[in-house]
Amino acid sequence: MCLINNILLALVGELSSTKLKVLSQICKSILTCSNKITMLEISRYTEVAYRTVQRFFSLKDIVWEKLNLCLFKRFVWNKDKVFLIAADEVVEKKSGKKTFGLSHFFSNIEKQAIPAISFMNMSLVDVIQRKSYPMITKQLVKPEKEKKTTNVTEKEPKAKRSKGRPKGSKNKPKESSTDIQYTILETLLKTLKELLIANLNLFPCLYLTLDGYFGNQHYMRLAKKYSVDLISKLKCNSALFFAWEGKTKGRGHPPKYGEKVNVKNLHSKYHKASKIEDKFQYDFYQMHLWSKNYTEAMLNVVVIICKNLKTKSTSHCILFSTDLELSHDKIVEYYGLRFQIEFNFRDAKQYFGLADFKNYKEVQVTNAVNLAFFMCNFSYILTKDFKELFNVEVVSILDLKTYYRTEFIAKATLELKNKGKKALHFLNPFQIFTIAKNQAVNF
Repeated sequence: MCLINNILLALVGELSSTKLKVLSQICKSILTCSNKITMLEISRYTEVAYRTVQRFFSLKDIVWEKLNLCLFKRFVWNKDKVFLIAADEVVEKKSGKKTFGLSHFFSNIEKQAIPAISFMNMSLVDVIQRKSYPMITKQLVKPEKEKKTTNVTEKEPKAKRSKGRPKGSKNKPKESSTDIQYTILETLLKTLKELLIANLNLFPCLYLTLDGYFGNQHYMRLAKKYSVDLISKLKCNSALFFAWEGKTKGRGHPPKYGEKVNVKNLHSKYHKASKIEDKFQYDFYQMHLWSKNYTEAMLNVVVIICKNLKTKSTSHCILFSTDLELSHDKIVEYYGLRFQIEFNFRDAKQYFGLADFKNYKEVQVTNAVNLAFFMCNFSYILTKDFKELFNVEVVSILDLKTYYRTEFIAKATLELKNKGKKALHFLNPFQIFTIAKNQAVNF
């Protein structure tokens, strides 16, 4: 328990002492639970009442992004490290009809739209440790569809106009995307930048890594708006063009697009590196190209061609960055680190209740989901302490849960033997950890 309290001391300025005590009990209970993480299950492994846990989940004044940032600043932040911003959407299936924000969202697992709730999460990725730390989470709530009116009015025929652009017309400003994902992502990026500047006196992130779904001009403009470069992926059939190098006629705007790129037959002068892994050969090509998805500036494009040495079949992947000076290996590495946010989703669902909570009101749902991602950060920091305390190289979240589960059973057994008296700490942490490791297989 002392390790948990030492970590939570970083939150002294953000939560009152009473709330910190309840949060410490909840954190230990979640690490002790082996069943589904619900409010009732949490209360069974704590020293506080079930009603106290309910009150905690009903609090409206908990700013979870500040709590996550406090842990990040105290235990992870280093001015000499490189950090990336990663964002993605997580969808969790829910039954019933009363859960706040319940709607039909597309699930990559089931390959179809399902009744679920969806959240957009933004994390900071440590490039050296190759670890993602969730910072901000916001729920995607689809607007209610307006009912169609039954009154049918006849449309007036539009007057025909002559060909070409009308005289006196002005250029319209480029519209931003109206998707709910774009709106939420812009809110998260703005909030994260303000928090980092307010707490660290600088904005240490230079790159925003997003999935291929976000690899279009709207999100490129969004990244440029907040002074970061976007790293993402293009579709395999994207239309890419070299810059125009021919002669112009001397009048009108010079052409922008030159020869179209044939991804399957690239010139050797663009070849940067090759490697062979598990009977696959990977060739990396890097070029500055124009894309129809983004017409405002050239892109730093990296084409990865994968060849199966056994069957001779090939496939390719197109990554890009708006930073024209970034090398091909950094683009590949940084985009690969984007997947670390998927491990946050896995841990939150498997260990910390993102897939288990039964709350259905807005405040309770928000606190339950944010608590799951807070526990991800908390457990990552706690594993570091366990590595130093027990001098081991690898400590997983399952090891943490096994340790606290064993400690709980040992104390409960001794209290039962002493007929209600408080348990003596007859087992030191090293003995508990040894027992926990032996029982990990059957956990």
